[in-house]
Amino acid sequence: MISTARHGFSMKLHKNLIRLRHMLDACREASEFIRDLSYKEFEQNRLVGNAVVRSLEVAGEAAARLTSEFKDKHDTIEWHVIVGMRNRLIHAYFDINYRSITTEVSGKHLIRVCLF
Repeated sequence: MISTARHGFSMKLHKNLIRLRHMLDACREASEFIRDLSYKEFEQNRLVGNAVVRSLEVAGEAAARLTSEFKDKHDTIEWHVIVGMRNRLIHAYFDINYRSITTEVSGKHLIRVCLF
């Protein structure tokens, strides 16, 4: 029989792993969507732009739901930047800067998560 304390730890770990998998899948998808596109092609393709934005929203939402203990233990990743990007995309949807989107997709924050 698993003790309640151990079971709680195990559930937190399991949930963190699921959220990390969501983040990994989302950032890989975003990278794949823009891989062969120039910035101009990306900017002109609303379908791809919206798909990339959605992937970044998913990555940010998953990061926001990781436990504090996990984020504290892995403090070399700037979790607040990933979550902040999600918040900006969700709440300032009318003012999305696609240049910064391409920077984030190829930038250090998501790459660090993908390689985590």
